[in-house]
Amino acid sequence: MPRYKPSKKDNKRFLASLEKALAHADDDGTTALDHVTRALTRKAMMGDVAAIAMIADRLDGKPTNSDVMAIGDNVISFESIKIIAVQPRLEHHSDDEPDLIDVTPQKASK
Repeated sequence: MPRYKPSKKDNKRFLASLEKALAHADDDGTTALDHVTRALTRKAMMGDVAAIAMIADRLDGKPTNSDVMAIGDNVISFESIKIIAVQPRLEHHSDDEPDLIDVTPQKASK
């Protein structure tokens, strides 16, 4: 059976309905959104990692995969990153053997 995929119109109707429900206020003026926010905050204060992450994402923005890194006032841009693994020295290790193993994924040749 094909899975239902909501249309953009359905999404807009859902969003409008959700906004209306969250804006509804109690007699004291507390909105449903206020209640939801307080519940989320309580969960985060109790150590719920998902709630903490959700609040952090809302306040600081979601972390992105970036090819730019700031160190102090300097901005460093990466074109590629080479990954190497350090091989532990063994007692029988000779000085002419390399200490590093290159584990950088290689591009397939055409």
